Amino acid sequence: PPNLDMLFTLMTGEKYENIYVGMKVSCKVLELHTNGAKLMVDDGLKGYVSINQLSDSQINNVGELLAPGMIVSGVIIRVNKEKATVDVAMKQSILNLGEDYWMKNRYSNEYMNEWIIANGGMNTCKVGHFDKYFDEQEALNIYTKAENDRLHEIEIATKTDTSDNNNNKNVAPKKMTRLVYHPLFQNCNYLEAQEKLRGRGPGAVIIRPSSKGPNDLSITWAFQEEIYVHIDVEERGKNPGDIGLGTELYIRGINDPFSDLDEIYSRYIMPMNEFVQNMTNNIKFRWGSVESVRALLQEESTADPSRIPYFIHIDPTKPGFFVLSWMMSQSSTPLKCMHISVTPEGFGVDGVNVFKKPSEVINWFKTKQTEVLRNATQRYQQQSSMNNQ
Repeated sequence: PPNLDMLFTLMTGEKYENIYVGMKVSCKVLELHTNGAKLMVDDGLKGYVSINQLSDSQINNVGELLAPGMIVSGVIIRVNKEKATVDVAMKQSILNLGEDYWMKNRYSNEYMNEWIIANGGMNTCKVGHFDKYFDEQEALNIYTKAENDRLHEIEIATKTDTSDNNNNKNVAPKKMTRLVYHPLFQNCNYLEAQEKLRGRGPGAVIIRPSSKGPNDLSITWAFQEEIYVHIDVEERGKNPGDIGLGTELYIRGINDPFSDLDEIYSRYIMPMNEFVQNMTNNIKFRWGSVESVRALLQEESTADPSRIPYFIHIDPTKPGFFVLSWMMSQSSTPLKCMHISVTPEGFGVDGVNVFKKPSEVINWFKTKQTEVLRNATQRYQQQSSMNNQ
């Protein structure tokens, strides 16, 4: 009868000895569970990532970082020969580790130690024990050189033309290659990011290389389905030519740096997702095209000209903004609108005020309109008084 190694190969298509702790893999998310997600690892191997292996920051919901169909990077931390499955980690701190780390720390790292014991212990496992003629340090030096050569090739690739092809809009944007380990990062351009996000709903995110060069990243954020915002991230604290991630990350308009991509997601993206959801749930929000909302305003204004009907809606030409439109039938330009920006701090209006709740935005709007009507009435009364003199 076939042994466990043979069964592993039959069930996964991979030889057991080719799968090891510390191995970097590409994973497709299959299902989300309360405590983790089921994965397909490298086109055949079944895997699982627990919620506590998703991020170095605390998250409460697997869906904050993953969605079915996503392709993400991971590191194998456990191999279950009997079940022909692997456990995967996606924490940035683990993704950043080179494979030589696992070899150097095979005696102290809990995952390596567990794997070695499962394979017969230090004296029999192929990575646990070497014969007396094997120069381990030299082998690690060779590996490090090979890895540096590989990174150098990627670095050369990043120095090719990275323009956005502004002079020829028929040419697809060039794709840069970056060495960034994070579940939300993918090496793709903005058009590919938008295509990958299609169908995943509002709030989904892809972090990708920036066309500005190796010292910047871009975040493509789905403000709404088919409406995307591209957020620039400037990297600092890195050596010239380094294609890894900078130690300080800056987003325009925010003075304090972010320490890593997890912090950007938790402090920048997640608050905006919550504000967007709160606004679309507000009683004055209306789905539909700009034209349909304007038609609804006209209908209500015609029904009662003394009122000032208003609605909040989305204009696809203004990604990252809501629009508050209203109708003043007495005005020479009845249809009016203002834009409401979505920021991690709240809803921004008139470039000065920021509000936490949609109701606060609406109350501010009503107060402003009351002032407008009061001033208009005063001007009318003054003009009438002058005409009667």
